[in-house]
Amino acid sequence: MANITDAQIIALYAEREAQLGPVMARMRMVMNQSNGDIIVPLPDMDRADKPAVANLFKQALDQTAARVVSLMPMLECPALKPHIGKSQDLADQRRKAILGWWDANDLPRRMSRRARYFVGYGSSPVVISPDMKRGIPQWHVRNPLTTFAAPTDPDDMCPENVIFTYPKTLGWVQANYPQAFMQLYSTNAKASDRVDIMEYTDCDETVLLATTKSASQAYENWPMSAPNRSARLEQFTNLAKMPRVIVPGRVTLDRLTGQFDGMIPLFTARAKAMALNLLAVEKGIFPDLALVGYPNDSNTPTIVGGEWKDGRSGEVNVIQHGHVEPVALNPGFATTGLLDRLEQYERTEGSVPSEYGGESGTNIRTGRRGDAVMQAAVSFPIAEAQETFASSLEAENKVAIAVAKGWFGGTAKSFYVNWKGAKGQVEYTPNITFETDENIVTFPLAGLDAQNLAIAIQTRVGSGMMSKDRGRVLDPMVDDPRAEEEQINVENLQQAFMTWIDQGISQGTIAGDEIVRMIVLVQQGKGLDEAYTTAQAEAQARQASVPAPPAPSGPPQPGTAPPGSPPTMPGMNPASAGAQVPVSGPPQGLMNIANLLSTLHRTGSGAPSGPPGGGQ
Repeated sequence: MANITDAQIIALYAEREAQLGPVMARMRMVMNQSNGDIIVPLPDMDRADKPAVANLFKQALDQTAARVVSLMPMLECPALKPHIGKSQDLADQRRKAILGWWDANDLPRRMSRRARYFVGYGSSPVVISPDMKRGIPQWHVRNPLTTFAAPTDPDDMCPENVIFTYPKTLGWVQANYPQAFMQLYSTNAKASDRVDIMEYTDCDETVLLATTKSASQAYENWPMSAPNRSARLEQFTNLAKMPRVIVPGRVTLDRLTGQFDGMIPLFTARAKAMALNLLAVEKGIFPDLALVGYPNDSNTPTIVGGEWKDGRSGEVNVIQHGHVEPVALNPGFATTGLLDRLEQYERTEGSVPSEYGGESGTNIRTGRRGDAVMQAAVSFPIAEAQETFASSLEAENKVAIAVAKGWFGGTAKSFYVNWKGAKGQVEYTPNITFETDENIVTFPLAGLDAQNLAIAIQTRVGSGMMSKDRGRVLDPMVDDPRAEEEQINVENLQQAFMTWIDQGISQGTIAGDEIVRMIVLVQQGKGLDEAYTTAQAEAQARQASVPAPPAPSGPPQPGTAPPGSPPTMPGMNPASAGAQVPVSGPPQGLMNIANLLSTLHRTGSGAPSGPPGGGQ
């Protein structure tokens, strides 16, 4: 809806507030429950107490939300032409650029808040806006209590338009928008007067509107020709050319509901029962007192002085014509059982295992059984939330790409990325790099939190159903799977080298002096491999200093060294280990002469072949 008027925005806002009234009322109850602001009214008493029982709702909300985002999602950007190197390079740039946006927007922290909104309220809206300072898209998490989206398909996360509202004061408008303040000002206005700010956004524009009337008044009594009671603060064109608001919601029947809404009335009942129990205990410590007259005495019992004195004051109460009896009000024997039963009902209603509070069920005997009960209670809600967030992030990435191309399309960007699997410098130009906005977001093994993911990976790798390479990709502790694989190979080779050293020492093939020399080199700061290389070269040089027989004339053969030179010495290796360079043999010409003389000797003119001096 291009060029929307102020009156149309206010009318839409009022209409949606009326439609979402029950949902917003429930959200406010959830907010009060989470913040601990619920008051327990006690019947027939002029008294209201704060709940004196454990707030299982907040415990379940925090634990579930934390488990949902204990693992960060993985991103993949497919190449348009997988067999072409340039297309693959652009796909890698797209992936690193989006991960860089996530990193710059501190996605883990924002996801923690979004998960609490999603679990508690049932939705988690977010707006993608241009960050003009850094030149990248920026994620803004919005409160569902102030979000009024256009009615749409429950499975559609991108509504046509959305109105956000939040309160400000007239003084704030005066400080930031002096011209708008003059339109809102009236003779009786004060700086502390409330002003409702409405932010309307769709695929064409974003409008920031200030009004001094509430939504219900605007819907019922707003004069369409009264511009002096509203003021347009800002307005800009949406260069992304698509809705910039994504509103993921829980899968429900007909309206948004939080995961633990059913726990609130049970909590109120448990808090009320506990409050009444505490009152009864208090009455048992400080009971009500009654003046009781003596039998057959017509006089009315009275307190001398007319006022009962507290025993802690040291004064004595004098009673005439009667005596004092306490009125006992002990709680019933079923009160404790009722409290336990209500707590059980709360846990059953919200699937809140006792492990959330660091306890274990009384019927749990083994760790395996405890894990099974825990996973049955929390795995499927966590999986559904993670899959919903994965779909939402895919839509958010598409909006972020449109924002980057719309506002910063021709500007080259370069920044450092510090994210799992994408560490290093990334350079991109939105209009060139983002030839497509297709992206795939997934959570590793949806339904598992960080605590159980490692066990699941180890089980699958150990059983042969998953490769170690895939396990390193899924493991959140492994930042760079390729670098981790290289480091593992290096450590395996180092371990094999240490084993060879141990065997050489035990078999006596490596001298003690050489081991001591390696120890000195390591203590000087050299690595084990460098220490060995240095000690080996020194040993070979010492052995080469011993006089060697003269070498035959002629150039050495390729891959050999002259006899007596350091490379031909065994050094720290056994002589048969093959680490030294072979000694060069005689030249090919000398070899031919030797063969010729040997042949002539064997075929001489009848010379006997037996030993000299032999007789017939």
